[in-house]
Amino acid sequence: MKKQQKKEEFFVEKQYVDGERYNCPLRLLNNTELEFWLDNPRFYETIRKEFDTDKITQEDIYTFYTSPKVSMQRDLLANIVNDGGVNERLIVQKNPETKKFTVIEGNTRLACIRQILAQDLIKDFPRDVEVMELPESLSKEKVTYIVGRYHIVGKKDWSSHESNAYVYRKYIEV
Repeated sequence: MKKQQKKEEFFVEKQYVDGERYNCPLRLLNNTELEFWLDNPRFYETIRKEFDTDKITQEDIYTFYTSPKVSMQRDLLANIVNDGGVNERLIVQKNPETKKFTVIEGNTRLACIRQILAQDLIKDFPRDVEVMELPESLSKEKVTYIVGRYHIVGKKDWSSHESNAYVYRKYIEV
C-alpha cells in the first residue's frame, strides 16, 4: 500500500537550489499584500532610464508596465482577459521591511491583475492571487538563481516541426 502524503505537504512546492530542498507553501494572497520587485533585472534598467531616477517606486513600475510601450503586458493582459483568469501562480518572498510579499516571478501578471481590477475588465475577478512563497531565509543569490532558471534556462521551445505537427493534430481532431 502506498504511503499517504502528509497533508501539509500537499500544499507545498519544492524548490531545489545548490543541492538543498526548500519547501515553498502555496497560498492565496490579496493583491494588495503584493509588491513589485524593485530590483527585477528584467526591467530595472529600462524603468530607471524611463523615469530618469535610481529610486524606482511601485507606482513607476505599474505605470511602466501599463503604458502602451510594453507590448508583452498588453499581450498577456489580452490572454488573461480572454481566458478569464491567471493560469500561472506568482512566486513571492516576504519583505521584512515592508511586511508585504515581493513578487519575484510574475511582475507582469501582477500589473495585469491590478489593471483588470482597476478597469473592471473581468466581472467578479478575484482579488486573491495564487502564489508560491519562497522562504524568507532564502538568500538574494538563491532567489536570483531561481529567477534565472525561469527566464534564462526556462522550458525549451518546440522545434517548428513539433509545433506544426501539434497544431495539425489538434486541427484534424476538431
